Amino acid sequence: MTKREIITTAVTLDELKTHLRIANNVFDVDLEGKLRAAHYAVEHHIGQVMMMSRFEESMEFTGVQMLRYPVNEVEAVTLNGTDIPYTITDEGMLVIPGVHTGTLSVRYISGNDEVNDDIKIAIMMIAADMFNNPVDRVETMPRASQMLLRPYRRYESNGR
Repeated sequence: MTKREIITTAVTLDELKTHLRIANNVFDVDLEGKLRAAHYAVEHHIGQVMMMSRFEESMEFTGVQMLRYPVNEVEAVTLNGTDIPYTITDEGMLVIPGVHTGTLSVRYISGNDEVNDDIKIAIMMIAADMFNNPVDRVETMPRASQMLLRPYRRYESNGR
């Protein structure tokens, strides 16, 4: 089970509205949903968390658990409700020494405080595409966004 609380986004509603040259609030609810969807699309595409978020995950203990990259801070790690020692690798792998069984619960913060302009532009292009073309089509993401995001893809983990 995973719970996610979004703390901040890489692109704000005001930035998207400026990009779209929208000066009123008529479309705000629609734009907020499309902006969030664009953030998720980028996260899935590059395998990194773009929106600073607090995650709470519970799972059966397997010895090693991949957390969502990049991990900024681990707030709590418990096994069967008891705090347990752990280490975390630079790649976001949670390692718990010893042999244990039971339910592992982890609360941590993942995401980016700042993102490069090319990522911000890709997010805005995706949201704008969803706004301007609100029907389903074959393409999953504008080609220009894919090209802007290519250098940031993490092929080995896909976000986990």
